[in-house]
Amino acid sequence: MHIWHHAHHMPKSHPYGINFGITLSLWDYLFGTAHLPHDGRDIKLGFDGIEQFPSKFWEQQKP
Repeated sequence: MHIWHHAHHMPKSHPYGINFGITLSLWDYLFGTAHLPHDGRDIKLGFDGIEQFPSKFWEQQKP
């Protein structure tokens, strides 16, 4: 279920994120952030602009 947290496109009903719980999804059900549309095998992961995002850790830390 957590794989959907990393989906490239968030559902319109949850624009600020979904499935925050890694091992305990109970919190997502309590706070209304649970979302499971299908098995998630072939979803695109990432975010807009990921191609320009630095690949090295220290480069990502720059403001």
